[in-house]
Amino acid sequence: RSGVSWVWIGCNDLEQEGNFSWTDGSPFEFVTWGPDQPSGYYFEHKEDCCGYSGADGKFNDIPCGWEYPDLICSRQERSDVCTNGQVFNENTSRCTSLPCQQCEPGKYQDAVGANSCIECPPDTFQDESGATSCKPCSQGSTAPGGSRNMEDCQPVTRSVAPRPVSSRQLLESLEPC
Repeated sequence: RSGVSWVWIGCNDLEQEGNFSWTDGSPFEFVTWGPDQPSGYYFEHKEDCCGYSGADGKFNDIPCGWEYPDLICSRQERSDVCTNGQVFNENTSRCTSLPCQQCEPGKYQDAVGANSCIECPPDTFQDESGATSCKPCSQGSTAPGGSRNMEDCQPVTRSVAPRPVSSRQLLESLEPC
């Protein structure tokens, strides 16, 4: 074991000694244990998790409490999992992370398997996560793109242009000095 970098592969026998299971609940069927493995102990350390070093291509039981530099896991492809209102989570780095994430308020996604959320266009808003469309502002109000709530929709203010004034009206409005 010295000089070998172990990788946690997502299985353990924490519930019942010798009865290994995968953390995602999938059947624990194909396993190629190394010689004399699983052993249950490494010196005084109890071994309830599964590891793989790549040195011999075999599984080994390893202590769960140790920190391992890497892990191996599987996840479903985005088109198999992500639904409308969700996009593939490119930041997934741990087996326990969700492969899909909901679009945040102010954004939406209406296509299965999409890679990115779309910002709500001007004059609309979205105040919920995982939306498949944006909500329109009420008639006579406007909002910037990406608005996250109805309060972003503000009444349209129309500036009134000054009325043209004739020279005569201007002269009549002046007071003598």
